[in-house]
Amino acid sequence: GSSIFAVVYASVTIWSAVLSRLLLQRRLNRWQWLSILSVFCGLALTGLDAKSLGPEVFAGSIMIAAGTILHAVCHTLSELISVRG
Repeated sequence: GSSIFAVVYASVTIWSAVLSRLLLQRRLNRWQWLSILSVFCGLALTGLDAKSLGPEVFAGSIMIAAGTILHAVCHTLSELISVRG
């Protein structure tokens, strides 16, 4: 339900960090990568919980994740345009 939405949507920061590394060549230190990995593990557990709640909840979680990734892409592209012009 709503708790799954909150957890999955909170991952926008993680997606932004990964996309920033890939698209903007930002360097992340070891602790930052470890933090990203731990959040991904938490998200995976949440996804498994959503799957056990039924196919509708799982499908909703996938759609929220896709929206979250698109939101992170917008953040990263905005930064790319504003910083590099």
